[in-house]
Parts: sequence; C-alpha cells; structure tokens
Amino acid sequence: MASTSSSSSCKYDVFLSFRGEDTRDNFTSHLYAALCRKKIKTFIDDEELRRGDEISPALLNAIEGSKISVVIFSKDYASSKWCLNELVKILECKNMNGQMVVPVFYHADPSDVRKQNGTFGDAFVKHEKQFRDVPEKVQKWRAALTEASNLSGWDSMNIRPEAKLVDEIINDILKKLKARSFSSDFNGFVGLNSRIEEIKSLLCIGLPDFRIVGIWGMGGTGKTTLAGAIFNLISWEFEGKCFMANVREESEKGGGLVHLREQVLSEVLDENIKIRTPDLPKYMRERLQQMKIFIVLDDVNKVRQLEYLTGGLDQFGPGSRLIITTRDKQVLDNFGVLNTNIYEVNGLKYHEALELFCNFAFKHDYCPDDLLVLLERVVKYANGNPLALRVLGSFLHQKSKFELENALENLKMISDPDIYDVLKISYNELKLEEKNIFLDIACFFAGEDKDFVLRILEVSNCVLNVLVHKSLITLSYSNKLQMHDLLQEMGREIVRQEFVKEPGKRSRLWYHEDVYHVLKKNKGTDAIEGIFLNLSKIRDIHLSSRVFANMSKLRLLKLYMPEHDDAPIMSSKVHLNQGLEYLPEELRYLHWHEYPLKTLPSNFEPENLIELNLPYSKVEQIWEGEKEALKLKSADLHHSDNLTRMLEPSEIPNLERINLSNCKSLSYFPLFFQNVNNMLSRVVRLDLSYCAIMEIPQDIGCLSSLKELNLRGNNFRSLPASIGSLSSLTRMNLVENKLESLPASIGCLSSLEFLHLTRNNLVSLPISIKQLSRLRTLDLRNCNMLQSLPELPVLLSHIEARNCKQLQSLPELPSCPEELDTSILESLSKHFRPTASRKLTYFMFTNCLKLNKSGNNILADSQQRIQHRVVALLRQFQQKIQHKDFNDPLLFNFCLPGSEIPDWFSYQSSGSSIAIQLPPHCCNKNFIGFALCVVIQLEEGFDADADECFVKCNYNFEIKTPSETKHADDYCFLFADEFIESDHVLLGFSPCWNVGLPDPDVGHHTTVSFQFSLYYPYLASPRLHKLKCCGVCPAVLNPSKTKPTTLTLKFSASSEAQCSERARTSKSLDRSDEEEVEPSPKRICRYQPDTP
Repeated sequence: MASTSSSSSCKYDVFLSFRGEDTRDNFTSHLYAALCRKKIKTFIDDEELRRGDEISPALLNAIEGSKISVVIFSKDYASSKWCLNELVKILECKNMNGQMVVPVFYHADPSDVRKQNGTFGDAFVKHEKQFRDVPEKVQKWRAALTEASNLSGWDSMNIRPEAKLVDEIINDILKKLKARSFSSDFNGFVGLNSRIEEIKSLLCIGLPDFRIVGIWGMGGTGKTTLAGAIFNLISWEFEGKCFMANVREESEKGGGLVHLREQVLSEVLDENIKIRTPDLPKYMRERLQQMKIFIVLDDVNKVRQLEYLTGGLDQFGPGSRLIITTRDKQVLDNFGVLNTNIYEVNGLKYHEALELFCNFAFKHDYCPDDLLVLLERVVKYANGNPLALRVLGSFLHQKSKFELENALENLKMISDPDIYDVLKISYNELKLEEKNIFLDIACFFAGEDKDFVLRILEVSNCVLNVLVHKSLITLSYSNKLQMHDLLQEMGREIVRQEFVKEPGKRSRLWYHEDVYHVLKKNKGTDAIEGIFLNLSKIRDIHLSSRVFANMSKLRLLKLYMPEHDDAPIMSSKVHLNQGLEYLPEELRYLHWHEYPLKTLPSNFEPENLIELNLPYSKVEQIWEGEKEALKLKSADLHHSDNLTRMLEPSEIPNLERINLSNCKSLSYFPLFFQNVNNMLSRVVRLDLSYCAIMEIPQDIGCLSSLKELNLRGNNFRSLPASIGSLSSLTRMNLVENKLESLPASIGCLSSLEFLHLTRNNLVSLPISIKQLSRLRTLDLRNCNMLQSLPELPVLLSHIEARNCKQLQSLPELPSCPEELDTSILESLSKHFRPTASRKLTYFMFTNCLKLNKSGNNILADSQQRIQHRVVALLRQFQQKIQHKDFNDPLLFNFCLPGSEIPDWFSYQSSGSSIAIQLPPHCCNKNFIGFALCVVIQLEEGFDADADECFVKCNYNFEIKTPSETKHADDYCFLFADEFIESDHVLLGFSPCWNVGLPDPDVGHHTTVSFQFSLYYPYLASPRLHKLKCCGVCPAVLNPSKTKPTTLTLKFSASSEAQCSERARTSKSLDRSDEEEVEPSPKRICRYQPDTP
C-alpha cells in the first residue's frame, strides 16, 4: 500500500484535532501530556497556524505525516470551519493512505455528531446560510462527521473519571502503533505471521514464570528477523528489554563478553552500567529479580556466552522472557532449554518462497504468467532460504526473459547447489570494481563506518549502492556497513578458493593462523592486497626485513589490538630484528599497533597513503627526509613515547585528524604547526594531550577549521591571544596544565560548547567568557587558586567547580526578578514534554567551603539564583520551540556546602519525606513546578570516595474537586556530587506542567507527597550518605502589576504559615491572586499517612 503516511515517511505518531476554545486547556492538554510521557511523538497545532478558514500548508503536511489522527469532538466542534476542513483532510488520508483515525466524543453525543443534531445542528444552520452558494462544501462536512462518528472511538460519558479515559486512549494508541510498526517494519517479509504466532504460543506471555525459548535453524532462514519481529511486537509489555544482535561476532571483539554484558545491562536498566567483575553485585541482582525483563540474544554459538550474559536463570523477575537464536541446537540443549520450547525455523513453503522472490525480482508479490514455469526452477534452487531468495530476486530484477533464461542455464550447471552456490550467482554478475569492494567488506570492513570505508577504498557512494540494491550489504541507522554472516562467509570462501592450500597466493588474509604462517615463513606474493591480523590471537613472531618485498599490490595493512583492548602489550609481539626494508607504495591504510622501529622504511613512498595509525609505536619520526603524502587524511601516533618530529605541513596539506596524545618526548609544540601559512587549514581534530608541551605558539590561530582541541596534561602557563581566532572550535580541553590566566580573546570562540579547565592555577576568569553564547559545559574542578567567577553565559547548563577551595563568590545576579512574555504559558501548554524534567543541568560547587563563609552568602540569595535560572531556561525553551526543538531541559540543581534548608522554602521537614497542600491560587494556568532542597551528609564510617550519586525525588499529586479525585505521579533526579567532605545543600527546580490542576474558578484541595531517596548507579553499597532534611516550594507565573503583558516567577508561600525572613523577601513579590499572609514561625511538615 503506497502511502504518504507510511511508517518510513511519517514525522508524527499522532495528530491531535480539536477545537481550542473547548478543550485546549483541559482535556486536550491532559491527553497531550500523557502522550508525551509515553514518548509518542504528537503534533499539536499552534494558534498562529489557524488563520482564515482554509488549512495552512504546515497543518496539511502534519496531517499527511501522521500515523494516527485523534479527533476530539467537543460541544462546539462543528462551529469551527477550520476543524471541519481538518476533519475532511484526515478522512481523506484515512481512505487513500490507510491512516488510522480515533474519534473521542468529549461531552458530545455521538448521535448528535452522526446526525448533526443539537449544537452540531445549530452550527450547520449557520454554515448553510453562509455557504448557500457552495452547498457541496457543507455536504462534504456533513458526510465527514457522519463517517467519523461511525468509527470505533471513545465516549467521555461512558468512561469516568477523565484520567481513566486518558489512560484508555493512550493504551489504544500504543497498541495501534505497535501493530502498524510491525506491519511496516517487516513489510516484504513473507510467512512471518504464522511463525510469530507459533513462537508466541511458546512464550506464554502473561504467565508469571520465567521462560526461555530457543529459535534454531540454518543461516539465512530468518531467525534474526523473526526474533526482531517478536521483540518489536511485545517488548513494550516489559519493564526492561534488550535485543543483543550478533552475539557470536561481538563476543570475539575487544572487550568480549564483559563489554557485551555491560551493553545488555545498560539497555535493560536504561543506565550506563560499568561492571567488570565476573559476578553481578548483589544490589543489581536484586533489582533485576524485581523486574519483568525481555531479552533476545541473537546468533549465540557457545553456552559460555549465555551463562555470562544471563548470570544464571534465577536472575530475572516473574514474567520475564529470554529468546535465544542459534544455528547449533546443542547450545540450547546444553543450556537446559526444553525441547518443547525450541522452535525450528525451516525453509519457506513453495508459495511463500515464490511470493518473496517476486517481491524482489518484480517489486510485487506475483509472477507474470509467461515466466511462471521458467522461475519455478529458480525458486527451487533457493530451497526455501529467505536470504537466497532475496539475493536471487535482486539479481534478476529488471532482466529480460532472454536474460532470465541464461541465468537459468547457469543454475542448471550447478548439479547439487548449496546456499553458497546460489548466493554466488549474484556476486558473479558484479563488475570487477564491485566484486573487489564486496570482498573487501566481507574480509575486513563489515561493521565499519560507511564514510571511513569510502575514504579508505577511494570509491564512490554509487558502488556501495549497487551492493545495497542487490541485497549484498545493508546500512544500519548509525551508518555502519552490515553484511549477513552467510554472505560474509561466502565472500571469504571466494577468497579462500583462490588458493586453498597456499594462503600467500590469496588476495586477502584475515584469519590469524593464515597471516601468521605467511608472514613468519615469508610466503607473501604480489597477489596479496590486504592483511588484517588480530595481535591478541598470536604468539610472538619474528619477521624478515623483506617480509613485504613481494607484496607490491598490498593496499591494506592492519596489525591491531581489538576494540576496547587498545593498550600496550608487555612487549611488542611483532619483532623486526633486521629492520624493515620495504613497504609497498600501494598502501592506502597502514595500522600497526606497537610498530617496533624508529621510522618507516626510507624507500617507502606514501603517495597513496590515506590513513596512518601507529599507536604505542617506537617511532622517533615517521619517515626520513621529505615525502609527499597528498592523500593523507588522518594520522594517529598516540602513546608513541619516542616521537620527536612530526611531518612538515607541505608534505600533508590535506590532513584532517591528528592524534599525538601521550607522545611524551614532545616537550614543545611541534614545529609542524608553526609558520604553517594556512597549509593545515583542513585540520578539524587535534589531540596533543599529555605531551609535556611548555608553550603554545601564536600560529595556532591559523587552524581555521579546527573543531576539537585537546591539550590536556601539558605544562604551559598561558595561551596566545590568537586562540580566539579558532572560530570553528566546539570543544577545548585544557585540563591539568599550569594555566594562570586565560586571554580575553577566548570570548571570540563563537562556536565553543565545551571548555574543560580542571586542575589549573587560575585565580579568575576573563569577563569576556560571558560572550561564549554557545557554551554548555564549564569544568573548573580542583582549580585551587580560583577566587571568583564573572558573569557567565546564559545558556550554560553544566558547571563543575568541585574542590575550588579558594572560591569565595559567584556571579552577581540582577537585583529584581526578570520578566517573561505571557506567551510562555501557551508555549508550555503546547510543547512541554515530561522528558524535560528528566534532563538535568547542574552547577556543582562541592567542597567550596569559602562560599559558605564569605560575606556573599550563597544560600541567602539562593531564591534569586533559582529564579534567575528558571527564567533563563524558560526563555531558552521558548526560543527553541520556534525551531521545533522541544528537548531542552528545564530541570537543574546547585550543590554547595551547607547544613540547613534556606528560610524561603515554605514547606520543610526533617528526614526525607514531606507532604504539602498546594495553595488554592495554584492552577493549571500558572503553576509550573517546585523548588526542591535537601541536605545530604556523609554516613559515619564511610569513605567519601564513592561513585556517582543522585537524589531521586518521587512526587504524587492527589487533586480533589467537587466532582472527582485525580492522581498524577512524576519523578526527577538531582545530581549530588559523591566526593563531599561535609554537609551539602542541593537546591533545584523540577518543572511540572499539565498535571491536571483545575482552573482558578474550580475549587480544589490538592495534596502533593514527596519522597527523596539516594541512588547510586554504579555502586553496590546502598548507604554512603544520608538525607538530613528536605524542603519544597511551589512556583507560579503571575501577571506583573506594572506590565500586563508580562509575567514574573514567584515562589508561593504556605497558606498556613510563613517565616519572617520569607515574608520580608515577599514584599517585592506580586501576590495577584491572594492577600499578604502574616509572618509567623516556619512550619515543619512531616509526611503522615492519611487516617480515617
């Protein structure tokens, strides 16, 4: 079904159609907030798009680009010509493109909608008068209402309270989206449905036991596809889930099973988990045992993989499910999977095989009658294997009948075809260049970044597209080249068959034993084009100085340690006792871990070299004399301790990435970067960390394209003014130097987003730093001489200033609250996403003890600081939504020394819980969240050197109105630095919007209960700190008395009591909705359960 709203092209999950005056600030806002909480991408229109009677192009595109339209029929829906036109367009998309439509009758009788009675009839009386000259328009509206009201939908009169109605709609939408996602994600896959139902029957979803199901079959039969389809279909029913693909292949890479287990746990727990011990910590096992988990482990070939990744069968909570796919049934048997729970994936039946083949050969699911007999033989050769059918179908696409007959003759020549013979037919039809690229990917580059491969192999994107179109490779969402393992095996088998018994005469070598034999015995020939050797798999090897002398066509040479294991070996495994006389001029890619010599061979001509990687090498200079490496784009020599000289700029004018990290002999900035006269204008990434550099030259400003600069761990005391010329720079790392000051020109770094200054001797920062309009992170940890901070950029989201022992003051703030335009309320109503309360920005001043002792008492003016920050974030939020960016965080917190809750917090409690009653003037239109505060202290007997620590705040609303009682729950995290040396105060703001508070004219009694708790993501011990006390204060936006079109942020007082200090502060605040409250002693609230 061709569709403008197909899943692949849909921009939105849901389009909300409603009459704004009726429901925008009540039901629709609650439904929209619930959709966002479930991460359902929803379009809700702006009022500015509604001008005139005709729908704007932007709204038309939004309707067409949505999978589901939810139409909210309210009492006066039909009075809006705009809504009626919108409905006509929605039904047009339904009938033409299969868009799903969900009607909601909100205080509107479905019969009135269907027959246009009541208020709907009144509206049409007016429409017929206005459009008497175009009666067909009115008739089209009537027909649309009748059609929509006959669809299955939701009636607010039948489902109460309103919160339950919202939940029912959300669950309905989720089910529809899951079903649609499944049908679109696996469109073109034949025979899936029946297989899925069989496996679902084995899973027995709903039963409380823990169950394992094995999916077993030969390669290419669709095991991964089948497991992926089931995962997409049911994973939403589980608390934790993970689909781990290619376990066999991934476990053989660097990091092995340890890294794989970290990935599984990180996905299941939705955290960044780092655990290297063989057994999981007790606290983590207990967490997993409380969760309903769904894990798929794909392409497993060893029981050890299962034992390590699952940690024992008692690890998961009730109702959990594990699916294992494998080619080897013995793996399932040895792991204890019951035979009755093993599903064998057989080949497709003939009619299914023919349909799948036709999908790829003819782009439809049937075979032309005149070719049916001819193609029966082709289909039979694939023996029901889906991979073979796809490859054959792609191969025969757009071929004439004559060409098809020739292809059939080729098939007849294979007397007893196996899967590789069938797959090879498509390979044989490739052009020579395409064959070579296919073999390079199969032998060396499967799983690598596409752009990297294009660069190294010097081929156009068109060649890769040919392989994609022939179903020989695919591209992942992350731009990685992927190849089915059967196709990879076929490609490698093609290379092996070049010379079965003499690997030195093959074009490509990747198997470590073959490489070891060829290099050790000096058996290389000019047939070899590529060698990849995993050094972790071999013993020491001594090579001849002429080991590469006969390999004149060698293009790719990689002697490497696996990813996640790139560390020095105790001593180099590759020994060149007689030196190295020769490297081929054809080399494009040279990667040699721990290259053992002082220089590359003197006769090596690098004219074709594109990437040079010599990590942990012994080189003192790359080559002697001047040579031209005009194609070289990347040079990585990190941890080459003896390197003293880099290449001349004239030799490498196109270099883009340079990594000289930990080259300890570089005690000065390489001459390579001096007097370059723009010859290195293409460099975008430069890493000179830990090189003992004493001085940075003025010429650094010539690196006009530089985006990332890492100068960590050197010895320079200052930066040249020319640093400000690096206008493209986004990240600069100056950690662990001896910087005493920064030049004023640093304010000219207009693109800078991350500035790291940890462990320097800075006393202050230049006032120009406030000009860094894009700066997001400022890291000042352990700057022990730092005394003060100037005004900082408004959009700064992270400040790390731990252990700045001399820091006495923070930037001065405006003396009175800043104002916001009233349009911010509408922006929040339409675009606030609950995920904004999950993304945390923070300002950490841990152990800055002089802040608490100085005259500038930070805690005393904390109200103004939080006020200033909230206003800045709201302004930023409003600016971002103009560019359809709704993900900026509104949650933030400060951490600084102190042991008491500031007086202005009107609700306080000792301990970690508190319940408050919201003041009656807090309503859905002005309430925006809470200021939060907790005091955290070290437990006696525990070391302060912990790991990351957060304070989690769970809060629950109970909203009672004369007609109903509603509940809403949410949570947020505050970041608490783990290295505190004394009591510290965490101050923050958590946004809440659209929680269901009634309008001001509706009386309500709203109780909010807060529970604060400590949370350590990576630590087994649960109690390193404790929470001493806590406080909360509601925040509202009230109209300004002096400027009616503006709002001011106010922190609302307790309706029962205020402290005198807070009363003095409140004199400057406008209490437009209530009278001043007489000051009285501060109330201490403790959470008490409701009693009868």
